[in-house]
Amino acid sequence: MTDTELVHTIIRHTELSPELAAEIEDHYQQTFAFEINRIKEWTVAEWMLISYVGDEWVSLIELSKREITVGGLPLLVGGIGGVYTPEQHRGKGYAHAALRRAMAFLCEEQRVAFAMLLCGDHRVSLYQGLGWQVVGNPARYQQTTGDDVLPPEFNVMVYSCGNQPWPEGEIDFRGRPW
Repeated sequence: MTDTELVHTIIRHTELSPELAAEIEDHYQQTFAFEINRIKEWTVAEWMLISYVGDEWVSLIELSKREITVGGLPLLVGGIGGVYTPEQHRGKGYAHAALRRAMAFLCEEQRVAFAMLLCGDHRVSLYQGLGWQVVGNPARYQQTTGDDVLPPEFNVMVYSCGNQPWPEGEIDFRGRPW
């Protein structure tokens, strides 16, 4: 992959065309079925990072920004969710490049303290290779039916935007997870 062939676009989620939104939703339903069935209500992302080679999209990342609490103290974080690369484009470095762009957007442009995501064990090494760390804090999130605790099969991973250590204490998403 050369830098000139991969182009990243960040748009508001509300600006997705209905056709592209439906296509993305179809891919997400197939790829993230376990996650979708385990946690029923997810945050609708503020932005969508779409990576293109020519006219074809090759990687997607949902991005959000929210004040959460950790140990009862407020903390501004950037949420990363729905990281997806179609099977025919995997192994080409597109997801890594898209994640680096997403981290720059959240850390430098949105000025969050940390980027944060949830993933299963099989995805941890992908993010660790980019400087992310698993944190063991218990986490709470909201659903229409009330607060719930993050299931143990989800890892909370964070990326420090300023080399500060992740705080101790329970994480409260103060909303739905991303």
